[in-house]
Amino acid sequence: MTALDAIRWVDEKKHNVCCLEDKLRWLNQVEKMAAQLRARCGLEQEDMEVGPETVLTMETPYDALYFRFLEAQIDYTNQEYLKYNNAMSLFTALWQEYANSLRRCSGAVGRRNFF
Repeated sequence: MTALDAIRWVDEKKHNVCCLEDKLRWLNQVEKMAAQLRARCGLEQEDMEVGPETVLTMETPYDALYFRFLEAQIDYTNQEYLKYNNAMSLFTALWQEYANSLRRCSGAVGRRNFF
């Protein structure tokens, strides 16, 4: 899935006026967080900047992290704080699942906090 695919998916589900540059910046934040997490787990990772055609690194089912983060940032921008909190709660739960799966796959025993 490319960054533009993720943005289109969210734009179809959630009306917003946020610009493409903001959405790419938010996706870049998630990619940087994921790269740092993979590095802490001893997994190889690239440092990249997200553009519209960039292929995002997380695959199903963890690709939903992109959607949840975009939704949350849109809600925050629109000052819809209850919706923001809900979206961030979903993001956080899925992020923890992602971190746990990386820890299991990499053998990073004893590391608990991946935030």
